[in-house]
Amino acid sequence: MKKPERAYFETLYLRKESLEILKNMKSYYKAFCFSIKISDDYWINILNEVFDAVVNFTLLDNLINKLLKDSREGGNSYVISKLLKVNVEIKKGDEKMKNTMKAAFACAKQIVDKKDGNKPRVSDTKLKSYCTKLINAIILDDYDQFQKILINLSNYAEVPCGFAYDLFEDFEGNKEIAYTFVNSLNRYKKIIRRVKIMNKKALTLTVVANMTSNYSEGLGNVASVQKVFKNRRIYSMRSRESLKNAIMIQSGWYDDLETEVDGATQKKVNEDLNAINCRALEGGYMNTQATTYVRRSSFYVTDAISTEHFISEPRFHNNLYMATNYAKSKGLSVQEPGKNNIGLMPYQYEYDKSLKIYSITIDLEMIGKDENFEVKQMQKKKLIELFVY
Repeated sequence: MKKPERAYFETLYLRKESLEILKNMKSYYKAFCFSIKISDDYWINILNEVFDAVVNFTLLDNLINKLLKDSREGGNSYVISKLLKVNVEIKKGDEKMKNTMKAAFACAKQIVDKKDGNKPRVSDTKLKSYCTKLINAIILDDYDQFQKILINLSNYAEVPCGFAYDLFEDFEGNKEIAYTFVNSLNRYKKIIRRVKIMNKKALTLTVVANMTSNYSEGLGNVASVQKVFKNRRIYSMRSRESLKNAIMIQSGWYDDLETEVDGATQKKVNEDLNAINCRALEGGYMNTQATTYVRRSSFYVTDAISTEHFISEPRFHNNLYMATNYAKSKGLSVQEPGKNNIGLMPYQYEYDKSLKIYSITIDLEMIGKDENFEVKQMQKKKLIELFVY
């Protein structure tokens, strides 16, 4: 197996049990095909985390904790339920545990759906407060606090939590029961919002191509290619900005480009010229002429990073022939360039052409749309239809 960010192959030894779990994941593994942002330069790939856990027979508690704390309020419920399913298979959970988890799910939904007249017995604010306290307790491994909060919630909602007996006997061994209960404490409308997010239409292509690197800031008269340092090695790269510009030019999208100057040169944008009718603006824009308009790009490109580490082999060049021609015409000596200004200019540059990997993600729902002008375009269209037809 070879990961894109590594320059070598890895050998994996899989247990028979791991293979069985991976086979069972066939029907729902697509739920893990996304990443979550931890910081600006650090993302966690869910599918990779699940695969590593299955291979190494380690539990996914840390990942579940992160998803429970996610601010999307119930948006990760489906994903967490499938992570719990993997956890149970890794722990080789029996039918009793699975039945107790079903009981915990049913109890949570009973609390969520119970009403006093036309109003929920547990309001959204109260439900969110209890849910936050339970999540904090389980993340901190404060099982006594979790039990106290669960009993308080049961008393307040007037719903018995029969599953709690197994949980209190062995909390660590039955942690999935607690996770199932907390994960189910959300209103149905929040789950729908997550499904809509997951159904967003987008296309991602990963490309391996033989290409040159673009240049970065040189040192003296040495032009150096752009590089990135990872895994204790240096790799040449082509920047995402360079790739995006090349895509726009070579695709012909920039054939429609119009520019104007307002302090700096920028893409021309107005009611009659925008991303709805101009391909050159699909890559995004910011125009500050009169009113400031900003539109994100319809597609995103990563840096193209070499598959092999970089070995610097600078090439030496000069303009000796032209300098010799000039010196001859003026009767000067090429052998003494310090005394005679003949314009001799020696220089070096790094050269790299290698296999590089990059990805491009296209937001299919954004192509041909421009939120800055869509309303005005629709109003204009309705006026035309009103007076013409």
